[in-house]
Amino acid sequence: MTPVDFLNLATQLVLPLCMILGLGIAARWRADVNAWLEQIGAGSFASSRAGQLLVWIALGVLFGDPLADLLGTLAVVIRLWLGPAANIGSMSTVWGTESFAVYSVIGVLMTLVVYVLVVGVGYRLWPAAANGQGEANTTLALEEWFVLFAAADLVNRFVRGIIQSLIWLPVPDSVDMGRLSSVGFLGAWLLGLVVVAVILLVLFNGVRKTTLGV
Repeated sequence: MTPVDFLNLATQLVLPLCMILGLGIAARWRADVNAWLEQIGAGSFASSRAGQLLVWIALGVLFGDPLADLLGTLAVVIRLWLGPAANIGSMSTVWGTESFAVYSVIGVLMTLVVYVLVVGVGYRLWPAAANGQGEANTTLALEEWFVLFAAADLVNRFVRGIIQSLIWLPVPDSVDMGRLSSVGFLGAWLLGLVVVAVILLVLFNGVRKTTLGV
Protein backbone atom coordinates (compact mmCIF):
# COMPACT_ATOMS: atom_id res chain seq x y z
CA MET A 1 0.00 0.00 0.00
CA THR A 2 1.43 3.36 -1.03
CA PRO A 3 1.38 6.36 1.33
CA VAL A 4 -1.32 7.97 -0.80
CA ASP A 5 -3.49 4.84 -0.65
CA PHE A 6 -3.09 4.75 3.13
CA LEU A 7 -3.97 8.44 3.35
CA ASN A 8 -7.12 7.93 1.28
CA LEU A 9 -8.14 4.94 3.39
CA ALA A 10 -7.56 6.79 6.65
CA THR A 11 -9.54 9.78 5.42
CA GLN A 12 -12.51 7.62 4.45
CA LEU A 13 -12.46 5.88 7.83
CA VAL A 14 -12.36 9.14 9.80
CA LEU A 15 -15.15 10.85 7.83
CA PRO A 16 -17.97 8.85 9.53
CA LEU A 17 -16.49 9.84 12.90
CA CYS A 18 -16.90 13.50 11.88
CA MET A 19 -20.60 12.91 11.27
CA ILE A 20 -20.97 11.06 14.60
CA LEU A 21 -19.31 13.94 16.45
CA GLY A 22 -21.58 16.33 14.56
CA LEU A 23 -24.61 14.41 15.82
CA GLY A 24 -23.26 14.67 19.36
CA ILE A 25 -22.90 18.44 19.07
CA ALA A 26 -26.34 18.67 17.44
CA ALA A 27 -27.91 16.99 20.47
CA ARG A 28 -27.03 20.10 22.49
CA TRP A 29 -28.98 22.34 20.11
CA ARG A 30 -32.05 20.15 19.55
CA ALA A 31 -34.13 21.74 22.31
CA ASP A 32 -33.37 25.28 21.11
CA VAL A 33 -34.17 24.45 17.49
CA ASN A 34 -37.40 22.68 18.45
CA ALA A 35 -38.44 25.70 20.53
CA TRP A 36 -37.74 27.95 17.56
CA LEU A 37 -39.84 25.69 15.31
CA GLU A 38 -42.73 26.00 17.74
CA GLN A 39 -42.40 29.79 17.72
CA ILE A 40 -42.72 29.95 13.93
CA GLY A 41 -45.79 27.70 13.91
CA ALA A 42 -44.15 24.34 13.21
CA GLY A 43 -44.92 22.87 16.60
CA SER A 44 -46.53 19.71 15.20
CA PHE A 45 -43.35 18.99 13.25
CA ALA A 46 -41.10 19.71 16.22
CA SER A 47 -43.16 17.54 18.59
CA SER A 48 -43.25 14.48 16.32
CA ARG A 49 -40.56 11.81 16.55
CA ALA A 50 -39.95 11.94 12.81
CA GLY A 51 -39.55 15.71 12.92
CA GLN A 52 -37.14 15.57 15.84
CA LEU A 53 -35.11 12.88 14.07
CA LEU A 54 -34.90 14.96 10.89
CA VAL A 55 -33.84 18.02 12.87
CA TRP A 56 -31.17 15.99 14.66
CA ILE A 57 -29.78 14.57 11.43
CA ALA A 58 -29.84 17.96 9.68
CA LEU A 59 -28.00 19.60 12.56
CA GLY A 60 -25.56 16.70 12.70
CA VAL A 61 -24.67 17.14 9.06
CA LEU A 62 -24.38 20.90 9.56
CA PHE A 63 -21.92 20.47 12.43
CA GLY A 64 -20.11 17.46 10.98
CA ASP A 65 -19.39 19.05 7.60
CA PRO A 66 -16.79 21.54 8.93
CA LEU A 67 -14.81 18.69 10.44
CA ALA A 68 -14.95 16.77 7.18
CA ASP A 69 -13.98 19.90 5.26
CA LEU A 70 -10.96 20.60 7.46
CA LEU A 71 -10.01 16.92 7.36
CA GLY A 72 -10.08 16.99 3.57
CA THR A 73 -7.96 20.14 3.58
CA LEU A 74 -5.41 18.45 5.85
CA ALA A 75 -5.37 15.42 3.55
CA VAL A 76 -4.60 17.67 0.57
CA VAL A 77 -1.71 19.28 2.46
CA ILE A 78 -0.27 15.87 3.33
CA ARG A 79 -0.68 14.71 -0.27
CA LEU A 80 1.24 17.76 -1.46
CA TRP A 81 3.91 17.13 1.16
CA LEU A 82 4.36 13.58 -0.17
CA GLY A 83 5.37 15.16 -3.48
CA PRO A 84 6.32 12.69 -6.22
CA ALA A 85 4.87 9.79 -4.23
CA ALA A 86 1.44 11.33 -4.71
CA ASN A 87 1.82 11.29 -8.50
CA ILE A 88 0.56 14.87 -8.76
CA GLY A 89 -0.28 15.81 -12.33
CA SER A 90 -1.83 18.79 -14.08
CA MET A 91 -5.34 19.80 -15.07
CA SER A 92 -6.64 21.58 -18.16
CA THR A 93 -9.60 23.94 -18.31
CA VAL A 94 -10.92 26.36 -20.90
CA TRP A 95 -8.94 29.06 -19.12
CA GLY A 96 -5.59 27.31 -19.14
CA THR A 97 -3.49 24.48 -17.75
CA GLU A 98 -2.02 24.36 -14.28
CA SER A 99 -0.50 21.73 -12.01
CA PHE A 100 -2.68 20.01 -9.45
CA ALA A 101 -0.29 21.23 -6.76
CA VAL A 102 -0.94 24.91 -7.56
CA TYR A 103 -4.69 24.30 -7.78
CA SER A 104 -4.63 22.55 -4.39
CA VAL A 105 -2.50 25.22 -2.71
CA ILE A 106 -4.89 27.96 -3.87
CA GLY A 107 -7.88 25.95 -2.65
CA VAL A 108 -6.29 25.28 0.75
CA LEU A 109 -5.35 28.94 1.26
CA MET A 110 -8.83 30.09 0.25
CA THR A 111 -10.44 27.64 2.68
CA LEU A 112 -8.23 28.75 5.55
CA VAL A 113 -8.86 32.44 4.84
CA VAL A 114 -12.64 31.94 4.75
CA TYR A 115 -12.62 29.99 8.03
CA VAL A 116 -10.43 32.53 9.80
CA LEU A 117 -12.54 35.48 8.63
CA VAL A 118 -15.94 33.95 9.36
CA VAL A 119 -14.97 32.48 12.73
CA GLY A 120 -13.16 35.69 13.71
CA VAL A 121 -16.07 37.95 12.79
CA GLY A 122 -18.58 35.55 14.34
CA TYR A 123 -16.63 35.41 17.59
CA ARG A 124 -16.59 39.20 17.84
CA LEU A 125 -20.33 39.43 17.16
CA TRP A 126 -21.33 36.54 19.46
CA PRO A 127 -23.21 37.91 22.49
CA ALA A 128 -21.25 37.64 25.72
CA ALA A 129 -22.87 35.69 28.54
CA ALA A 130 -22.85 37.03 32.10
CA ASN A 131 -21.00 35.01 34.73
CA GLY A 132 -21.93 34.62 38.38
CA GLN A 133 -20.47 38.03 39.27
CA GLY A 134 -22.49 39.75 36.52
CA GLU A 135 -19.42 40.28 34.36
CA ALA A 136 -19.37 39.56 30.64
CA ASN A 137 -17.93 36.15 29.73
CA THR A 138 -16.56 36.00 26.19
CA THR A 139 -15.59 32.32 26.38
CA LEU A 140 -17.70 30.25 23.98
CA ALA A 141 -18.95 26.77 24.71
CA LEU A 142 -17.98 23.90 22.41
CA GLU A 143 -21.36 23.81 20.67
CA GLU A 144 -21.16 27.58 20.10
CA TRP A 145 -17.78 27.21 18.39
CA PHE A 146 -19.35 24.59 16.14
CA VAL A 147 -22.01 27.09 15.08
CA LEU A 148 -19.24 29.43 13.89
CA PHE A 149 -17.44 26.60 12.11
CA ALA A 150 -20.69 25.52 10.45
CA ALA A 151 -21.23 29.08 9.21
CA ALA A 152 -17.65 29.15 7.90
CA ASP A 153 -18.22 25.84 6.12
CA LEU A 154 -21.34 27.17 4.38
CA VAL A 155 -19.59 30.38 3.33
CA ASN A 156 -16.63 28.36 2.06
CA ARG A 157 -18.94 26.17 -0.02
CA PHE A 158 -20.61 29.29 -1.40
CA VAL A 159 -17.30 30.88 -2.43
CA ARG A 160 -15.78 27.66 -3.72
CA GLY A 161 -18.91 26.76 -5.67
CA ILE A 162 -18.94 30.04 -7.58
CA ILE A 163 -15.22 29.95 -8.36
CA GLN A 164 -15.19 26.32 -9.43
CA SER A 165 -18.26 26.79 -11.63
CA LEU A 166 -16.28 29.45 -13.51
CA ILE A 167 -13.08 27.40 -13.69
CA TRP A 168 -14.80 24.27 -14.95
CA LEU A 169 -17.01 25.86 -17.58
CA PRO A 170 -18.26 23.20 -20.01
CA VAL A 171 -16.90 23.84 -23.49
CA PRO A 172 -17.17 22.02 -26.84
CA ASP A 173 -14.54 19.43 -27.68
CA SER A 174 -13.33 21.64 -30.52
CA VAL A 175 -12.06 24.27 -28.08
CA ASP A 176 -8.30 24.05 -27.49
CA MET A 177 -7.92 23.36 -23.78
CA GLY A 178 -5.11 24.97 -21.87
CA ARG A 179 -4.11 27.43 -24.54
CA LEU A 180 -3.65 30.25 -22.00
CA SER A 181 -1.47 28.19 -19.63
CA SER A 182 -1.05 29.34 -16.02
CA VAL A 183 -1.96 32.97 -16.66
CA GLY A 184 -5.46 32.12 -17.83
CA PHE A 185 -5.96 29.59 -15.04
CA LEU A 186 -5.02 32.04 -12.30
CA GLY A 187 -7.05 34.74 -14.04
CA ALA A 188 -10.12 32.51 -13.70
CA TRP A 189 -9.57 32.39 -9.94
CA LEU A 190 -9.32 36.16 -9.78
CA LEU A 191 -12.47 36.50 -11.88
CA GLY A 192 -14.26 34.16 -9.51
CA LEU A 193 -13.17 36.22 -6.52
CA VAL A 194 -14.45 39.38 -8.22
CA VAL A 195 -17.84 37.70 -8.81
CA VAL A 196 -17.96 36.60 -5.17
CA ALA A 197 -17.11 40.14 -4.02
CA VAL A 198 -19.88 41.63 -6.15
CA ILE A 199 -22.45 39.15 -4.82
CA LEU A 200 -21.37 39.83 -1.23
CA LEU A 201 -21.68 43.59 -1.78
CA VAL A 202 -25.20 43.16 -3.15
CA LEU A 203 -26.16 40.94 -0.21
CA PHE A 204 -24.60 43.33 2.29
CA ASN A 205 -26.53 46.23 0.75
CA GLY A 206 -29.74 44.24 1.03
CA VAL A 207 -29.06 43.42 4.69
CA ARG A 208 -28.22 47.07 5.37
CA LYS A 209 -31.50 48.24 3.86
CA THR A 210 -33.43 45.68 5.89
CA THR A 211 -31.66 46.72 9.09
CA LEU A 212 -32.31 50.42 8.46
CA GLY A 213 -35.87 49.72 7.40
CA VAL A 214 -35.37 51.27 3.95
